[in-house]
Amino acid sequence: MTVVTIFERYLFTAKSVTNSSIRSSGGGRDLLLFTILIPIVFTVGCSTTSKNLERFSLEHSHSLTQTSLSGTISSDSPGKESQVTLGELGLDASEVTYSPALKLSHGPVSWSLELLNGQAESSQPFSGSFGGSLLPAGDYQFDTKVTSTRLLQSIPLDPLFGITSPQIQWLAGLDFLDYKFGATSVLDPQISTELSDLVQIPVGGLSLSWDLGEQWNLYVIYTNSLLYREQFQPSKYRDGSFGVSWRPSSSWSLHAAYNQLELEFDRSGSGDSAKLDFALTSFELGATFKF
Repeated sequence: MTVVTIFERYLFTAKSVTNSSIRSSGGGRDLLLFTILIPIVFTVGCSTTSKNLERFSLEHSHSLTQTSLSGTISSDSPGKESQVTLGELGLDASEVTYSPALKLSHGPVSWSLELLNGQAESSQPFSGSFGGSLLPAGDYQFDTKVTSTRLLQSIPLDPLFGITSPQIQWLAGLDFLDYKFGATSVLDPQISTELSDLVQIPVGGLSLSWDLGEQWNLYVIYTNSLLYREQFQPSKYRDGSFGVSWRPSSSWSLHAAYNQLELEFDRSGSGDSAKLDFALTSFELGATFKF
């Protein structure tokens, strides 16, 4: 509860976002968050005795991630119908970023904090509609940034089915998704437009892992949005990944993983009649340390 509160305070007070600022999904989000936190309260409890503390374990991961963005920005406003791809704007180039992660485990239950971001910039001639705004012919500086900060709880399900392989875990939590797509005239910076928002997305999914011998492990993870029909929530949210890890020691491991996060936002409710359909693809190599 404390972790979620700290993150919500940070996200609501430390950042100002244009074009609708920060939105929540109201009662549906609060009910889902309450449901997620119930197992935490009963599992962890309020005791801080040394015996209970010994049952906790902490893992921290450090990865180099190659990310790239793809997709379209379209508008169906009368007289402004258009569609432009991120590739046409030169925003599909890949870059290497640093992606940290934390995982706290208590018995069979664990909580993880993951960060993934992708960004790109370009400068080129453009004229036409960009997300519902008509831009006169000229040279423009385009920039985009997508950051996904996920707080997830993991609960094992394989004991319910009486199986030992694969290991199945139920995932539930929140994705604090921050995105921005902007265009600014090189000659006249006052000519600019920006589509941006910070959205809290309740997500749920499954994680499956197979042990390949004593040191190798193969895993597949899939999560989806739980509130598609709520206002300001994405009309599409799919996050899938698969990877392999090698653990030569109980205290550290290496991993390689591929991930694709697909998103779609219909911003007609915010007055700009823009539709964003994009994907953040990443390939990461990293190390995890446990203590």
